Amino acid sequence: MVERIPKYILLEQKIIGQLIKSGKKIRAEKLLKEVFFFLIQKKVSPAKTLFVAVFNCMPLLHLRRVRRKRKTFFVPFPLSSSTQIQIAIKSILKVMKNKENRRKNKSKVLCEEIIRASNGQSQTIQNVQDSYKQILQNRIYKHYRW
Repeated sequence: MVERIPKYILLEQKIIGQLIKSGKKIRAEKLLKEVFFFLIQKKVSPAKTLFVAVFNCMPLLHLRRVRRKRKTFFVPFPLSSSTQIQIAIKSILKVMKNKENRRKNKSKVLCEEIIRASNGQSQTIQNVQDSYKQILQNRIYKHYRW
């Protein structure tokens, strides 16, 4: 019988995959452990908070360029669940790499962003909502999907 791996462990592995820079996996794992340590210090469950943060930041649709009759249209396309998770993780990690946060402790910045995202007050959630506004404007082109 095959054991099922909990979702938060798979989520950790995907985050570590995004954090890896120049093949230094140990450094990425250490950073994630520090983030979990800071989350525990703030008396928050790390696994649940991380899962809720990623779930809140997941986009359901995105825009792609489609050419028809020598014109380019931005057409809304649905995303698969794995792509949704990947985009959500990238957007959360992008906040850590901002110019404002470069001099700060990366693990603390990431911890704060995860907490904000789990509460629904993050900049990444705002970015997803802005992209939805663009999708709503371009929904008239949805018949160009196929």
